[in-house]
Amino acid sequence: MPGCRRSGHVLLELVLACVLIIPLSILGCSLLVVEIAVGTNDRICRNSCRAAAEASDATTALKLAQAVVATQNVYGAFYGPVTLNAGQFVYQDYGGNTPEGETPYVSVTTQMPCTTPAPVRFISSQFGVPGTITFVRTYRFPIVKLKLYLPE
Repeated sequence: MPGCRRSGHVLLELVLACVLIIPLSILGCSLLVVEIAVGTNDRICRNSCRAAAEASDATTALKLAQAVVATQNVYGAFYGPVTLNAGQFVYQDYGGNTPEGETPYVSVTTQMPCTTPAPVRFISSQFGVPGTITFVRTYRFPIVKLKLYLPE
């Protein structure tokens, strides 16, 4: 063919493109998995805290938060189940004597393990090795329904 060089530049360009595209694709897949895990944990934590804020006492609030986590839980090959950290659950109604400038609130903390498809390395730091990252999220909402404490 006239005007066509046969020096192999196309093969060199193809090899260099593959060398760049394959690692970027692996990084993109890992970051997509991480982003989905963070979003899922955030959504479940927010919804469980919102449900707990509807309760009128701490026991009911904890049960409502656990029910939301149980019904909205999604897990699979890369995601572990979202768990509610009952040790960090706070239902602060101040016993009916709310200090000035404060608001009765409920605080819920959830965590979700995530496994990246490939370990990700940035300069000298790594995450995803040996393969699991745990995301923790805490939400704090004002209590909507409070018990009425009458003076004695």
